Amino acid sequence: MISSSQLKIYRSLLHKKYRYKHGRFLFEGANLCEAALASDAELEILLISDDVRDKPSNAKLKDLALAKMVPFEIVPDEVIESLSDAVTPQGIVAVAKMKMPLLEDLWSLLPAEILVLDQIRDPGNLGTILRTAEWFGIQVVILSKSCVDLFNSKVLRSSAGSCFQLNMIINDVDLMDFISLLSQYKYQIIAADPSASISYTEIAYERPFALIIGSERHGVDKRIHSLPITEICVPRQGKADSLNAAVTAGILLGEAFRGREIEHG
Repeated sequence: MISSSQLKIYRSLLHKKYRYKHGRFLFEGANLCEAALASDAELEILLISDDVRDKPSNAKLKDLALAKMVPFEIVPDEVIESLSDAVTPQGIVAVAKMKMPLLEDLWSLLPAEILVLDQIRDPGNLGTILRTAEWFGIQVVILSKSCVDLFNSKVLRSSAGSCFQLNMIINDVDLMDFISLLSQYKYQIIAADPSASISYTEIAYERPFALIIGSERHGVDKRIHSLPITEICVPRQGKADSLNAAVTAGILLGEAFRGREIEHG
């Protein structure tokens, strides 16, 4: 049975400071838990509330947990509610160990495409971009120091499980140093910027490349403009003052992978 001290630690994981202190994070919902169990994520425990314990849809979750030797426990509804920040808790919460790959791991992989995210502070946007990256077969996503926390519950929910499926998500990266390294490894470096004069359809996406997406209003960090990069935009046709960062990522990745559907299908 889960102890009061364990429960106290799990509740603290709702806050970024304690997630990193304990090296663990919370997520909730049957779909997200199923995605985690189907991945190489290292789950510590699966908690199911009394209220949903007998739902037929949860039988698969229990089987997956047993197959991966992940302990699961039936707990009172109020325990789940204390671990949830959702408006309507779904009755299932899991705790997993943080997966924290290093840049050193990236250079041994040298993927053909890298998605780099800078100043993405909205959790829904970050989660949606991760989901889009998985759709296009991106292996590696880089998050700058100014991005919202990867393990934020809203990021995890909006990623729809892609946070567990992507090969490598490297957090808290200093982009100035990183982009310099990309140049050394002969990556084409492309940055989306709303003020750029080159349309996203006017360049060739040569492999290997790194695509940088910044905040929807301000683009990437101004310091990055001093580096040897190609700046592109999605030309505005209407009157909207900005384009959502997740939408921008989808448009640019769609163009970058146009004609390569068979290879990545």
